Amino acid sequence: MPQRFTPYAWAKMIYLRDKLDTEVSAFGVTALEDDGLIEDVVLFEQEVSAGSVDVEADAVNDMMAELDEQGIDPYRCTRVWIHTHPAGIGTPSGVDERTFKEEVFTGPDWAVMMIFPKDGEVYARLKINRGGPVGEYEYQPTVDWSAPFQASDAEQWDAEIAKFVKKKVFYGKKYTGGYSGGYWDSKRGEYVYGRREWDDFYGGF
Repeated sequence: MPQRFTPYAWAKMIYLRDKLDTEVSAFGVTALEDDGLIEDVVLFEQEVSAGSVDVEADAVNDMMAELDEQGIDPYRCTRVWIHTHPAGIGTPSGVDERTFKEEVFTGPDWAVMMIFPKDGEVYARLKINRGGPVGEYEYQPTVDWSAPFQASDAEQWDAEIAKFVKKKVFYGKKYTGGYSGGYWDSKRGEYVYGRREWDDFYGGF
């Protein structure tokens, strides 16, 4: 069943894509009586960079528990996996393909992988595991303007980003431009510099 978005869910996903210069991963929440309608997009704890998302084992379980308290069953919030590609690549990476083969997406009757690239069309692929024509089918998701929806809420979306999305921090060394020692090589006719000077630093993607 090709997914449709409510205008609210679509706007939220576009906002997440454009707000962050990193990848971000989310799940689409389907309507109670319509599996084909995504009415919200929910985040979970993740550490991100421009080209990756790392998720702790309990992050999705914590998300499901929180949504369960709101009356949203797991089957409504774990079958539609949506993530962004800030580099603009609109097709799945090797990591995406491996992730989509994991049990969380092969256990249900069906599952969906979507990619929102920085530019270009949204990529979507439906996987039917049982109960229908088994296989995988690409399609173009749409916005269902006839479905009920609430107003956009950038303040709330920013709060969710701050709560769940953390940029990866890497450790390395930065060249300061100095040298310690050196000598004149008469055969080469040039000055050969000694050890370069580097400073430790921390940075984020």
